[in-house]
Amino acid sequence: MKSIVVSFAETGEGKCLWSESFDIHSLGELRIHRASKIEYNSDDQEWSVYVGSEQTPRYSNQSRQNCIDWEHGYYNERIRNGNTP
Repeated sequence: MKSIVVSFAETGEGKCLWSESFDIHSLGELRIHRASKIEYNSDDQEWSVYVGSEQTPRYSNQSRQNCIDWEHGYYNERIRNGNTP
């Protein structure tokens, strides 16, 4: 099971990646924002992770799961360091 990083500000606002491994709704009212997208690139024959509105992928791999794992690691580290995804 992947670790889930949840960061709470002094205001009580929490930040984390979406996960269905626990009931995120139990934390309270949710505001969901897409931080990245994973798309298949037919020309390169691989999946690519795009962060925010960037047009160049941050990570690419033939395995979609590897892209998902990279995405989780990238955002969990940002959240751990107090950065906004």
